[in-house]
Formats: sequence, C-alpha cells, structure tokens
Amino acid sequence: MKKLSFVLPVHNEVEALTMLHERLSAVMALLPYDHEIVYVDDGSHDGSYALLERIAASDPHVVVIRLSRNFGHQIALTAGLDFSTGAAVITMDADLQMPPESVPEFVAAWENGAHIVAGRRIDSDDIGIVKRVASRLFYAALNQLSEISIEPSVPDFRLIDRRPLDVLLKMRETDRFLRGMVATLGFVQQTVPFRAERRYAGKSHYSLRKMLHLGLDALISFSIVPLRFASLMGILTAALGGGYGAFVLVHKLVRNDEVPGWTSTTLAILIIGGMILLCLGIIGEYIARIYRQLKGRPLYIVESVFSSAQMPADAPQSEFLEVSVGPSNRF
Repeated sequence: MKKLSFVLPVHNEVEALTMLHERLSAVMALLPYDHEIVYVDDGSHDGSYALLERIAASDPHVVVIRLSRNFGHQIALTAGLDFSTGAAVITMDADLQMPPESVPEFVAAWENGAHIVAGRRIDSDDIGIVKRVASRLFYAALNQLSEISIEPSVPDFRLIDRRPLDVLLKMRETDRFLRGMVATLGFVQQTVPFRAERRYAGKSHYSLRKMLHLGLDALISFSIVPLRFASLMGILTAALGGGYGAFVLVHKLVRNDEVPGWTSTTLAILIIGGMILLCLGIIGEYIARIYRQLKGRPLYIVESVFSSAQMPADAPQSEFLEVSVGPSNRF
C-alpha cells in the first residue's frame, strides 16, 4: 500500500489543531493509502505543542517534531519534508484556509502521472483587494525578472512525488523560497483549484515585514537582474559624468568661461551618491546571503520528536529528546 505524508508547520495554532486533525483524518479514512501526518511545531508558545503531543498519543499516524525555536515557515516546511517517508508528500498550512477535503483531487492528479500537484487558490471574500493586487504584481514582477515561472495564487499547498522531493531536499539553501525551488525542478507539474476558506481562528502570523522579507528572498534567490541594474546604474552614471565633463570642457574652450552653478553640482553629487549607496545595498544583499550560506549552520535544530507508533509506551520521554539537524536521528 502506498504511503502519503502530510507536512504541516504549526506556529501558535492551538485553536485550529483539533478541527484540522479531525478533518484530515476523515479524508484519509476514505482513501486507500497508508499515511503519516508530520506536524512541525515552529516555536509555538500558546499550548500548540502540548495539544499535538496529545493528538500523537492517540493517533499512531502522527509524528510531532518540535524545533528548538521559531525558524520561520519555509524552514519548518523543510524540516517536515526531511522527516517525511511517504511515496508522496502533501504540504499545507495549519490554519484551515487550505481545505483537507481538496486532497483527493491532488492524489488523483498524482495517480494520473503528475509528479508535482500545486493548489491554485480561489480567494475567499475576506481577502482584501490590496492583498490580491499586491500578490499578482509581485508574481508578475518575479516572473519577468527571474529565470523561473510561478503561477500567481499558488501557495505552499502542494503534493510532491518522492523523486522530485529527493532532488529538492538536496538544495540546502539558507534563504529559502520553496515555491521557486519547486518550480526549478521540472518534472510533470499540474495545478488543482481550491477555494480558500476563512481562517479558522486567530490572525495571520505573516506580518508585512515577513512578507517583504520572503519577497526579497524570492527575487534575490532566483534573479541576478538587481545586480545587472546596479551595473547599469554605474554605466549610466559614468556616461552622464563623461557627458557633463565634455560639456564643461567645450564651454571652457569655446567661451573661455567656467560653467557656474553650485546648486546643480551639489544636486548631481547627491543623486550620484544615492545611486552608489543603492547599488552597494543591492550588492550587500547578495553578499549577506553568500555569508549566511558559507557559515554552514544547520537550517534548523530539532528539540524533540514524538510519535506513539515508534515510542514504547513505558519508555521515559527523556530518551527521545534528541537534537538533530535532519532525519538521520529521527527516533
């Protein structure tokens, strides 16, 4: 029997977890597959981990990975993918905006030959017009400036076959944008529409700062256009400087007079200085990512792994509090 893995990063979702697990389990009860559900607690402080432990204790299909701190959504997804063992893995968020009832459509597409099946979101009414427009503009710009093509309205709700997943897991980039990384894999990819539900409880944990940071990671990870822009600004500034120098020289030779204008000179210095700082900032973003990558630190640290299927009932929990940077020390 084929095995499906589910990977769900969790950060302060205690109010939604019980309903999420019930709905996901009900869906899998109708499908002829073995399955595992890998919950990754990404530094929650609202009781999510304690609830996940209770869920895992009553369901042998559940594995709970507790990270040592909050590493962020993309890293938590990566940790869950590292620990997954299924022939295909489905990633989704824990806020119930991605309905578990759409999973059979993903699986059907996979069985029909697709290696990667991505959910294409049909937004619910509570998604503001500003967010919708901003999302479309971002993906339009990213697709124009990078070597990848990502369909708009495709979140991290996807099924990925074990073959492309094994390739993906070899990419140990520190600054991760999984949607872009999956897009570079190739293979047979397909989208399945789903209607996004209203968030079950609480508010989104993706602040504007986090969204901007993710967007910057996406652009810099998959495009060298900003670097070329910096080079173009240097060439343009040099050309303008040369042109102005020629103008001053001709003016001096023809009219035997110097070109007046301290204001224009100061303005030119400020503009050129601003361009230089902008270009240095762009180059600095790339250098910072190279620096983080070269340090070779683990993407995440696992504080503990809990599963009633693997853990003997009478074993002390401390025997299973292992620190790991990958799946090799799983239990």
